[in-house]
Amino acid sequence: MRSLFIVALPRSLSSLTFRAARDALGLKPPAWAEIGEILNHDLHTLSNWPKLSDSNRKFLTRERDPARFDSVLAFLEQVVSPEGYIYKDVVNPFVVAEWPGLRKLRVLKIRRNLADVAFAMQRRGWAYPRIVAPSDSPISSAAGKFADSYFWNIAARRLLRAMWHGRATAVICRDAFLQGLICADDVLEKLPGESVQYDDLIASEEPLRQALVRLYPEAAIPPIRYIDDAFRLRYRETLARRNTRPYRSISHRIEQLRSRTR
Repeated sequence: MRSLFIVALPRSLSSLTFRAARDALGLKPPAWAEIGEILNHDLHTLSNWPKLSDSNRKFLTRERDPARFDSVLAFLEQVVSPEGYIYKDVVNPFVVAEWPGLRKLRVLKIRRNLADVAFAMQRRGWAYPRIVAPSDSPISSAAGKFADSYFWNIAARRLLRAMWHGRATAVICRDAFLQGLICADDVLEKLPGESVQYDDLIASEEPLRQALVRLYPEAAIPPIRYIDDAFRLRYRETLARRNTRPYRSISHRIEQLRSRTR
């Protein structure tokens, strides 16, 4: 069976989808990378060295580091098996988009409301999307001072919480963070493959099954089960965040930033 590659932005139910698709299709995950994330150093078996700046490892772009970018493309070419395996990525969409080998696999894209993604990442202090704000943007140059700082990671949670309180530097960094997510989302949208919406995944298991049926028409896809009472409660609370003022503020700012690039 042709291997499956799942792509998404962070906090988009990709791990749950990975496990459900793995079991439904009988595909094997790579033994050396947790939940199939072969481009996330945090989840590699041998990654026990001190954490460095995320800017060196996540949301890597050719513009920022062409040599490293090409080496990661070569890594993908050498380690991904076209048959029998399942992989996923949520931290290097720009690499995956340029990798020619992706066209040889079946691809499942999970699409989540970008304000949801930004809100969830901000709560965890995951700031790395800021490093890929468009290079011709004044936001990018101001945020760049922080991009390679080891101390940014240490202080990320504090700084990101401060972003939403009107401080000039924090607002600049917030906008770089959001612009980076917008760029990544645009790249994922153009990838080949089947798409499934996050909101559909939390409402029913059937949209995932139907997406797998379209990807693997030759396979008998069994019913998929992951929704229970605890799941419903958790995601009812997640959706309720969309009615909060901080969430609406993020959503409004994303709309403003998107309108600048249209």
